[in-house]
Amino acid sequence: MSRKLMATAFLVTGTLFAASVFGGDLTTLVQKIPAMLVINDDAHAVPVRDLDDPGRHAFVFSESDAFKDGDLSRTFQFTVPEGKRLVLEAVSMHAFLPEDQTLTIALVRTRVNEQNLGHSMGPTSHGKNPGGLLLSLVSAERTLYADGGTEVSLTAQRSADDGSGTFSASVSGHLIDCEVGVCE
Repeated sequence: MSRKLMATAFLVTGTLFAASVFGGDLTTLVQKIPAMLVINDDAHAVPVRDLDDPGRHAFVFSESDAFKDGDLSRTFQFTVPEGKRLVLEAVSMHAFLPEDQTLTIALVRTRVNEQNLGHSMGPTSHGKNPGGLLLSLVSAERTLYADGGTEVSLTAQRSADDGSGTFSASVSGHLIDCEVGVCE
C-alpha cells in the first residue's frame, strides 16, 4: 500500500476513533479544528530566493509590434545588464500573418565570451484566428547564454513582405550576478 494511502487511512481511522471514544459526533469534532489561511499580499510578501545560488535573479522580456506592409522581418532587442550573465531557458514567438504567409525562421542572437551566436528555431503554423490571419508559432525550452553589456535580439522573418500582421516575442530565464556567481 502506498504511503499516502496509508497516511490517509490512518488519519480517517484516528478521527473516527477519537469521535467515538470522546462521545462527540464527527461534525462537532471537525468544527473544533482550527483552520489556517495564508495570504501573501504586497504588504506581506514572502521573499523567494535560491539559498544555494544567491547571485541568481529571475529575468523576463516580452514585446509585441506590427509587421507593416513591406516588412519582411521584425527584430526586438534588449541589453543584458553589466556585471551579469543572462541564462535564457524559454523562448516563445508568434505572429498573425495574412493567410498566404508563414514565419520562415525565428532567430535568437546572443554574444558569449566574445563570440556572436545565432540560435535558429523552426516555426509551425497553427490555423487562423477569427480575423482570418494565420498563426505561426515558435516555442522552445533552450539554455542560451549572453554576457553582460551585450545585445540579445529576437528576430522573425515571414515568407512575403506584403500585407500587415503582428509579432510577439518573449523570453524567460535568470541573470547571474558575476560578483557572486560564476560567469566564466
